Amino acid sequence: MNKKHLIYYIILAIIFLIGLILRLKFYISNRPLWHDECSLALSIINRNIFGFFSTLEHNQSAPPLFLLITKFFTLICNSTKEYILRLFPLICGLGSIPAFYYFSKLFISRKWVLIIANFLFAINYHIIYYCQEFKQYSSDVFVLLLCFIFLAKLNLTEYTTKKLFLLGGAIAILPILSLPSLFLIGAFIIQQIVFHKKSVIKNIIIFISPCFISCIIYYLLILSQQYTTILSTNYWDNAKGFFMLSINHNLYIISQNLAYHLYPNKFLLINLILCLIGFFYIIKNRKKTFNFILIILMIIITICSYMKLYPVYERVSLYLIPITLVLITLPLNYIAYNRKIYSIFVILLTFLGLSAYNLSYAKTLLKNDLFYKTDARTTMKVLLEQYNPSDYVIINRASDSEFEYYKHYYNIDIKHFAIVQLPEYSKENYFDILDQLPANNNYLFYYPNDYSHSPVIPFLKEWSKKQKILFDKEVNGSYLIYLHKLH
Repeated sequence: MNKKHLIYYIILAIIFLIGLILRLKFYISNRPLWHDECSLALSIINRNIFGFFSTLEHNQSAPPLFLLITKFFTLICNSTKEYILRLFPLICGLGSIPAFYYFSKLFISRKWVLIIANFLFAINYHIIYYCQEFKQYSSDVFVLLLCFIFLAKLNLTEYTTKKLFLLGGAIAILPILSLPSLFLIGAFIIQQIVFHKKSVIKNIIIFISPCFISCIIYYLLILSQQYTTILSTNYWDNAKGFFMLSINHNLYIISQNLAYHLYPNKFLLINLILCLIGFFYIIKNRKKTFNFILIILMIIITICSYMKLYPVYERVSLYLIPITLVLITLPLNYIAYNRKIYSIFVILLTFLGLSAYNLSYAKTLLKNDLFYKTDARTTMKVLLEQYNPSDYVIINRASDSEFEYYKHYYNIDIKHFAIVQLPEYSKENYFDILDQLPANNNYLFYYPNDYSHSPVIPFLKEWSKKQKILFDKEVNGSYLIYLHKLH
């Protein structure tokens, strides 16, 4: 191995180590679960393995195999605490580091550009975040990377019927672990038809039949109900998630996703230009298998968004971040001494577009509490220190999952509790509800979470001024107050 190769692999090892340390650092910090995580955790606690093949409560959605793997970890470790619930997302996050390297090597040939692309992946804010969150988005990234690397080198004309069926059976598992893998499988099938014409049709039917069967079962048992309960209830409204026949609206979605994928960089127009240049080179070299698959993949994702089959917005598009990073760095792969204007232009754009990755950003990643949203765990612990069996516990609707999960976490039984829900968001309505609580009783208000669009904690603080406050505490936006209602 010559000196240049040695330096390259040393730098790459350092980048891998940085990515590893950042992901482990925030996993080990063990922040409390927030509302969505608690909602999903309740399914792990309350359901058996067959229960994951039906619609989940609390408007939650997660692939059944993701939940089954997590359930397996909880049974092995005899625990449903945060470390165990987040173990699989962490494993996927750690595995994504080398997987992205092999993914990026498909498109980028220059070693120094590979170093830049992999460094961007190692320090990506949201990729790091979802390694320590009990949601399926980290596994979406890992599955896409592994699946793309595997399918890009697969030629269905080279396999026997038996091997095709076995390969198809393995691929059929992927959609129940990560739904976006379906888009990639579809792109691969189209690539095989275009590249090999009629000679591959029979092999495709054999290969895809197990996946087709698993998807039909998955749709009938889960997806059809989820689309009814989540998408049709404006969970993703028209301002988010779906492309439409509106240039302004589509540009809004693209800009929001770019801002999310490359956070905290804000030069979105510059980064969009870089991505378009990168995509131009992908199209230019479309005869290469992996480039063609990527083009078809992006077309399928766009069509599915237009048809409102699957949203493309922020965290739901996390699996697209590796593609964004390849596109944004790919223009650097084509700079040359004989293309001075282009080279200077691309280098300048890259520097400006990614300028927010600076010392300030590095300091941000060193904060242990960076990803704290709320602190339902500490708030529940404080509640237990104050709680008497004769007390009444009042919960806001935004905290129902936290209440149920951390009751289980601390193994306590609270008999007298009620959930306060406003028929419409107004201080007067909220005061009317609280005024109806029987007087001369002690109440513990457990409000670890509050809806950003309709916060009621400020109302509670104002209403409580007329009562006898025994104790109150606020931790990271989570609120607990213990009071005696006078009238």
